[in-house]
Amino acid sequence: MGAGQAVALPIPERLYHSCHHNPPATRDFWSWERIKGKQHPDPKQRENAQGISSWGTLERARAEAYSSGAQGDWIAEIELSRVRGVRCRQTGKANHYTLWADPQAFVDAKPTMHPVREG
Repeated sequence: MGAGQAVALPIPERLYHSCHHNPPATRDFWSWERIKGKQHPDPKQRENAQGISSWGTLERARAEAYSSGAQGDWIAEIELSRVRGVRCRQTGKANHYTLWADPQAFVDAKPTMHPVREG
């Protein structure tokens, strides 16, 4: 493989998404577009803005939620095989993934919930 060529990485079996509620509510899995009520202004970001952000590890999800302060107090551990109709792609930063599915499908998957702050 030559320099600069992209390598397709395997998608993890579980991903982690920050939530405001425990148990999670459908609105915890709303996309940027649904929350804002409009299309993303950057055409290159529109598809990603129709999905939800997630992380490949609980530690990274906690760090992102903690540093943001606005992403909620809970992390949903999502087992992708349990989410009806989910699509997933690695996007943006390392260890970051975007998920696309009906918000209710994430709730129906009964994710395991973890607090952002341990202890």
